[in-house]
Amino acid sequence: MLDQTVFYATAGGQPGDKGRITWDGGAADIATTVYDDVKNVVHVPVSPGALPPVGATVTASLDWDNRYRTMRAHTLMHLLCASVPFPVTGGAIGEDGGRIDFDIPEGQIPDKADLSTRINRLVEEDHAVSCRWITDEEMAANQHLIRTMSVKPPMGTGRVRLVMIGEDGKVDLQPCQLLDDARNTVDRLHDLVGGDFSLDQVNHPRLQHLCDAQLIDEFNFDVDVL
Repeated sequence: MLDQTVFYATAGGQPGDKGRITWDGGAADIATTVYDDVKNVVHVPVSPGALPPVGATVTASLDWDNRYRTMRAHTLMHLLCASVPFPVTGGAIGEDGGRIDFDIPEGQIPDKADLSTRINRLVEEDHAVSCRWITDEEMAANQHLIRTMSVKPPMGTGRVRLVMIGEDGKVDLQPCQLLDDARNTVDRLHDLVGGDFSLDQVNHPRLQHLCDAQLIDEFNFDVDVL
């Protein structure tokens, strides 16, 4: 643990940062970053033997390629969320992209080609991504901003962070504590791929995109029957 850090700890479906910590006479590669039971940020080393002595001054360096890939994937998830007007039941970001689970009524699943065109148009328009803060009271009075059904925005500190895409959030505006790219620079989404939908009982279509630091090139549709 450090007294302060630029590393993001695993939370909200977003993976923890990787990187490297160096100190006088040593270094440790960091495999991931997590919270402990009392919400301290813990940097998990690749090798448990390489640790700085207590009280040492260290330099914490992010694996920027990994962080930037995560930021881009997360910003694309905001565009996906803005393009599918249904409640969100879950989501996560991984090494190769991310996914969002939606609560979509039967018969209202979006067409893959139309959704691809809509998201590509938003990407090409290059909307700015910014954030602002509102009070807990303002959040409580604007419940329509909350898209997630299972996870509510953290309240209790007096303020909640809103992520805005486009001027005054005209593309997307919702509470979010995760990492976004400062610009909508996620590159063009090339193709929607995947099988047909099959629906039965209570269904939560899962929309997944795959990405790397340079290219968003696939978009998978799966349906999990819960």
